Amino acid sequence: MSKQRHVVVVGAGAFGGWTALHLLRGGARVTLVDAWGPGNSRASSGGETRVIRGTYGPRAIYTRLTARALELWKEHERRWRRKLYHAIGVLWLVESDDAYEKAALPLLRDAGLTVKLNCPLMKANVGQYRQIQALAERLGVLCGFDPMITAKNDGDTSPVQLRITRKDLRQVLEDPALNPHLGKQETCEAPSARGDLDEVPCGASHNACYISAYGDVMPCVAMPIACGNVRDEPFAAIWHRSPEMLRVRSIRIRDLHTCSSCAASQFCTRCPGQALVETGDLYGPSPANCEHALVAAQVAGSAVIPASMLRLSPDR
Repeated sequence: MSKQRHVVVVGAGAFGGWTALHLLRGGARVTLVDAWGPGNSRASSGGETRVIRGTYGPRAIYTRLTARALELWKEHERRWRRKLYHAIGVLWLVESDDAYEKAALPLLRDAGLTVKLNCPLMKANVGQYRQIQALAERLGVLCGFDPMITAKNDGDTSPVQLRITRKDLRQVLEDPALNPHLGKQETCEAPSARGDLDEVPCGASHNACYISAYGDVMPCVAMPIACGNVRDEPFAAIWHRSPEMLRVRSIRIRDLHTCSSCAASQFCTRCPGQALVETGDLYGPSPANCEHALVAAQVAGSAVIPASMLRLSPDR
């Protein structure tokens, strides 16, 4: 009669924990030991939140391991009837040398992982967006562009100088490859009054907030308004009782001077945090968003002009 194997696994981190689990399922008797106990914060892969990435350059074995790990997370969610994996995506930033990332793209695609080349459009690269789009098509991955270059949360507006011109923005928005609905929709006349005055401007402080690495809680990552710190008081207390959080949560579109009566609202994607950083006014328009709304309206064949760009006649 064969004797059951007894295996001791030292270290209860990600590798040790899964090794012990699979040995146990394979019929072995397992003892799992760790100096600090299972699931502790001192483990290299421990912590309440972790990031799973599949970008390992040309090393396909790691990408395949990542894809398999994602399958196992979902499998164990079903087995344990508990939500463990929250898919929010990973943003991978690249500077000049992108050979490592380019080598990983086909491997990510072949492993069934969703990949999107998301490129900010700036003065330095706006003339190259078609090449980036061609690269994405050649690799079989998604592609997206964002011309909204924002100021920094500390009030530094130097990045604004990198924004593309109105002419370049219009050229991009008129490109049917980026805007497939161009010319297929009828131009809508601006309504005499907005019908969304009682709606909230955005989801900040309603369905999301931001907690910095230092514990500072803000209504949104793009809205630098200090509401408290989780090292000083429970998050629930900040979320439900912070005066600043409640102030942001109480704002409705009717409270926004200028924007509440803007005829170009249907073309606008106003960001309250960006308005605050750009002008210091949480209730006012964002110059960058107004610029985009103007060009979007022109591309759609509308003559509306954002309210912030209107000028009163001398006799008024």
